[in-house]
Amino acid sequence: MAARPLAGLLVLALAGLVALALHGRKSAAATEPARLRIPSTAASIAINGELTERAWREDAVRTGPFVDAKGARAIPFSEAHLVWRKDTLFLALYAADVDARARPGAPDEAPADAFSVEIVSGGRTYAFDVSPAGSLHAKECAVPARCPEGSDWARGVVVGNDIDGTLDDGSDHDEEWVLEVAIPLGAIGLEGHRGARFDLRISRCDTPPGSARSCAQWPGAAAPSTVMLGSS
Repeated sequence: MAARPLAGLLVLALAGLVALALHGRKSAAATEPARLRIPSTAASIAINGELTERAWREDAVRTGPFVDAKGARAIPFSEAHLVWRKDTLFLALYAADVDARARPGAPDEAPADAFSVEIVSGGRTYAFDVSPAGSLHAKECAVPARCPEGSDWARGVVVGNDIDGTLDDGSDHDEEWVLEVAIPLGAIGLEGHRGARFDLRISRCDTPPGSARSCAQWPGAAAPSTVMLGSS
């Protein structure tokens, strides 16, 4: 008669262990950066910041709104779209902005408004800042904290911009600016095939009128997101 209660206790204990394992798995998954599959496209893309091509309207994936340091949807709104074709990765970077500024506050400062892109591939970090004017400053390093300025890995990167407003003019009310960026996959140590993986982080900084410079990012987690080249 004692065997049945013992068997029941063993079943309950096993069930508890399974539940604990599943809880731990869910908790770990909840803290991991979101994984994103970047679709491929057969459509051509003109790098002009207008996003009128089918590749952007139908094929690309969106990151969703960037978030602030607390994980809340950041204001002003920022978002990235991604797609790839043959040997090129394409990024569209959208920024709502009432006062678009490309000039830095001082010669040695970053632009007042800018997107920063960080790609980690093959143990190296490929990073660049790009302003609303489309000017790009690249760096490459093995350790992100020691990235030197002026790296030439981005020599083949093409940037197009479109601005609804007037750059560096606080007398009018701007609305938005968009950047299109074409990155040769070979420049970041990748080949153009499905399943190629790399880590990605994108941030955007803005200096609203009368306010301090603030930044938002995707993904919201501290670590970059692992993304993968997929099919259409």
